[in-house]
Amino acid sequence: MVNNARAGIAVENGFGFQVRNNLFQDNDHGVLLWSKYISDFLDVVPLNDSSYNWSIEDNSFIHNNKAVRIAANQDHGIHPYKVPEGKDPQTWFRPHDHFVRRNTLKRNRIGVESEFTDRTVLEANVFEDNLESDHIELI
Repeated sequence: MVNNARAGIAVENGFGFQVRNNLFQDNDHGVLLWSKYISDFLDVVPLNDSSYNWSIEDNSFIHNNKAVRIAANQDHGIHPYKVPEGKDPQTWFRPHDHFVRRNTLKRNRIGVESEFTDRTVLEANVFEDNLESDHIELI
């Protein structure tokens, strides 16, 4: 996935995906995953309550703005989601159980950004020359 304005892969409230053996280059985001609370959907598709159980393995992320971003309570993955009146975002489901393994993350602005997530696991990745940070975690 090369030269995408928003992301090579972008998914809201998705679960159980495997992303393996790809090249993500010159994108705003290589992989962009986020949760968004939509109460009406929870009755119809209760498993889509958040982003969870992703394996992102053996990929190359080169010269992206953010190689991997996983975030809670977002609108289109990049803007804070406006809290519906009377709802408390602290009770919403947070993205969880994402595995980022054996990837090469090189010359990105940010390697991996996780924002209000649980159990984001980084293992055996190669970080090289990322401009601002290899990993930013906001809890």
